[in-house]
Amino acid sequence: MRVRGHPDRWISYSKLEAFEKNGRQEFEEDVDLLLISVNVNELLRLTDVPGARGPAETRAGEERPLKLFISYAHEDEKWRAKLAPNLDLLQREGLVEVWCDLQIKPGDKWDDEIKRKLEEAELYLFLMSTDLLVSDYVQNTELPIARRRHEEDKARLVPVVVRECSWTRYIDDIQGLPKGALAVKQWRDEDQAFHDVEVGLRETIAEVRKMLGR
Repeated sequence: MRVRGHPDRWISYSKLEAFEKNGRQEFEEDVDLLLISVNVNELLRLTDVPGARGPAETRAGEERPLKLFISYAHEDEKWRAKLAPNLDLLQREGLVEVWCDLQIKPGDKWDDEIKRKLEEAELYLFLMSTDLLVSDYVQNTELPIARRRHEEDKARLVPVVVRECSWTRYIDDIQGLPKGALAVKQWRDEDQAFHDVEVGLRETIAEVRKMLGR
């Protein structure tokens, strides 16, 4: 990108993005033996192509999206997929950054990657079903980490009941979704059920932001 008033001087897009991600709104650049002040936001705004950067990507001065971790049994993949559009809407609005195990890349150590994402997350969705509850990995790794961070007020754990199960035996003090914790499978209109989950998550996101001082 050309520096205003100095058409022969260019600054790389990646350099501007690095400053932006680190919250730097201005920096000094040596141009013809003079130090000039470069406004990061202004230069990116002038050169940005609409849609080039994802809608959930943070701009300097904007709120960073909450990191959302989804825990689900592979037998419930269809329910995760049906919820995905509602989560995509929250992501497009810059409210959350969604992660699930489908994003683990070939060659990654899956156990290390999941644990790292669990420790980074600020919002956990557990898609409750009997298949999830009988998972040793969920019971021994995912749920304990999420529960600990919930109790430390570093994150919030939200049960989303997709199929009728005994989830309250494991999380009996946390309100579940959708409304009344009625399993999504039992709703006459699944779209309404997932919309109800989305509405509840918006309230939780606001609560988490307040809790974290965002």
